[in-house]
Parts: sequence; structure tokens; C-alpha cells
Amino acid sequence: LVIARALTEIAASTRFVSDYRNVNGIGRPGAVRTWLVRKDPQLFRKPVRWLVVSVALVAVAVAGIVVRGVDLGVEFTGGRLMEYSTSRPVDVETARDTLAAAGFGDAEVTTAGDGDLSVRTGK
Repeated sequence: LVIARALTEIAASTRFVSDYRNVNGIGRPGAVRTWLVRKDPQLFRKPVRWLVVSVALVAVAVAGIVVRGVDLGVEFTGGRLMEYSTSRPVDVETARDTLAAAGFGDAEVTTAGDGDLSVRTGK
């Protein structure tokens, strides 16, 4: 932010910007301001309407939080994750039984892609 401010001030102090006022918007009003002056939409003619819209949007947001709960991000689980490719297909149940016999009863074995196995061990 500080660098952007410094670069903007340097650019504003150059001769090019002072000679060509339309480049920086000082020479004439912008398109949005011209449209607002010409159309005169009177956006704040009925402030109660905007208050009701704002309250409704906040109510929808709060209802979404209440219904779905708050997801604060990625939950990291401990342990290790390894993926194995095998030369021939291995059944997931066979892999689970083999790992349990080797002392890894809490290992989670799932398929990962075409014939690959994913093994996640405990902490």
C-alpha cells in the first residue's frame, strides 16, 4: 500500500499527467458521474427500502451459518499419507487385512485413481 501510494504520487507529479489532464480524470467528469447526473436515479429516496434489503441479506447470511455451520478451513489430520501403485490390482480389503496383521490396525486404506491405493496411518 505504501509503495502504491509512493508510485501514484510520483506519477501524479510528472509533467505528462499535468499536461494531459484527461488521463487522470481531472479534466472532465468520469462516465459514472456523468450517468448519475444525467439519469438522477435518486437511490436514497426511500431509505427504508434499503434498510429492509440490508436486513434481509444479513438474515440470509446468518441463516446460512446456522444451517450449514461454520467451516473455518482445511482440517489437518495427523499421521502419514502414502499412495502406492501396484503392478496388479489389489483389493482394498486385502490391503486393510495385511496392514492390520502388520500392526497398523488404525490405517485407512482407500483407492486413489486407477488401481492405486492410498494409506493413511494414525498419528
